[in-house]
Amino acid sequence: MEVLDTRAFERFCKILKGKAPKHIKIISDECNALIEQIKQHDIEAVIFNSHKLKSSTGQIGAKALSISLRDIETLAIEEKDLNHDGEVLVEKMDNLQQLIAQTCSALDEAFVQMNSA
Repeated sequence: MEVLDTRAFERFCKILKGKAPKHIKIISDECNALIEQIKQHDIEAVIFNSHKLKSSTGQIGAKALSISLRDIETLAIEEKDLNHDGEVLVEKMDNLQQLIAQTCSALDEAFVQMNSA
């Protein structure tokens, strides 16, 4: 699956005009905060923020990250329901961090291409 749907990203940028970079930065910061919540085993926060980020990343065209966040949300709900401590989430954290980095790189590249066109 592609990391970034460039058509969706371009639509997002057209809608927000000059505010898109600010929104992308907020999403990036929230993704990094989610990693910290996973490390701290804060399952309630992981459920809430992965759900919110799943939608936000989908809107900007970050399909793979959105799907990964959906999976993290599902795992967090299962961990909570089973009264587990979130270790399963920690195991998924490296993949999530890598995908966040790939997505940020793809977004940066897309911004450069849009601004040079």
